[in-house]
Amino acid sequence: MKDSNKHNQVLRGNKYTNYTKKESIDDEDDVFEKIPGNIIRGTYLEKLENVGMYNYNLYIIDSDRLDNKHDKIFGCKSLDRQMKEVNIGDKLEIEYVEYNDKKNYHVYKVSKLYF
Repeated sequence: MKDSNKHNQVLRGNKYTNYTKKESIDDEDDVFEKIPGNIIRGTYLEKLENVGMYNYNLYIIDSDRLDNKHDKIFGCKSLDRQMKEVNIGDKLEIEYVEYNDKKNYHVYKVSKLYF
């Protein structure tokens, strides 16, 4: 049974497990950019915990990119709270809304897509 789970992880594109090391991955081109109005749509594949220097959650989204890579988006309070309502395999849309200066956090809007 363990072997089949390992095989499924490889098929899902679990190539990001090496990012659990305490090192920066900000130079990668497939990390979601925090620009107001920026949207990503796709299938929620996986959540990795304690990633990078600051131990953030990292969400892996399959957005049908032409280069066959998965998009990654780092969590924050707003995003982590909303992603609890989404199941792996769900189609979703994540929009970066703004940075709230008064409360000192990023604002995201997560919507499940049904079609």
